[in-house]
Amino acid sequence: MLKERYVDGLAIIPLCAEMDHIFSLRDEGIPFVLVNRWVGEEVNCVSNDQRGGCYDVMQYLIRKGHTKISVVLRSFEQHIYRERYNGCMDALRENKLEDSERYFLHDVNSIEDAEMAVMQLMQKPEHPTVLFITSEIYAFGAYSAINKLGLRIPEDVSVVGFDNLPTSPYMLPPLTTFNQAIDRIAEQTVANLLRQIENKQEMPEKILLRGSMISRASVKDLAE
Repeated sequence: MLKERYVDGLAIIPLCAEMDHIFSLRDEGIPFVLVNRWVGEEVNCVSNDQRGGCYDVMQYLIRKGHTKISVVLRSFEQHIYRERYNGCMDALRENKLEDSERYFLHDVNSIEDAEMAVMQLMQKPEHPTVLFITSEIYAFGAYSAINKLGLRIPEDVSVVGFDNLPTSPYMLPPLTTFNQAIDRIAEQTVANLLRQIENKQEMPEKILLRGSMISRASVKDLAE
């Protein structure tokens, strides 16, 4: 439909792993940029550094004295969540804390899943000191589980997110999180499309942008 309307260019956020229908645009000479997705194909991509961002979060937690770190992960059907897992494991291996992987929660694909998984994890005799929610909307499920168990954030368990959603500062306590470089991604995406439309770009560009931590009140400093 978009091709028939003769658009000048497309910014695309793919929702599935199969992207041959998108790559066909390249063969038809239609400018496009993949947004927040990183693929092996020689196409234009502007993305957050998912792996590097999660590495930064884990290093932040380790500096705060946390060695029992649970990572809550969505299904790996979307490539970004495998990249986030890889970034977490990079930091754990670097710090010889691979044993922490036993606290990881996989295939958590809803707020309800998060609540149930966190509740089960935190009732075990040995549980983590911090939950890293790699899809931040699911932090609501984690907060609910912790509250129902009569635990406190961050006194009994810390929580950190990834995305810096607009709701994060208003949670109780406000959520420590990783702020992705959304504004810079938007700027670079538009600039790349314009270069393609104006025929000022000879080779595809793959741009990876790193965000930064935002410290709030949901993480306890165990190193103090």
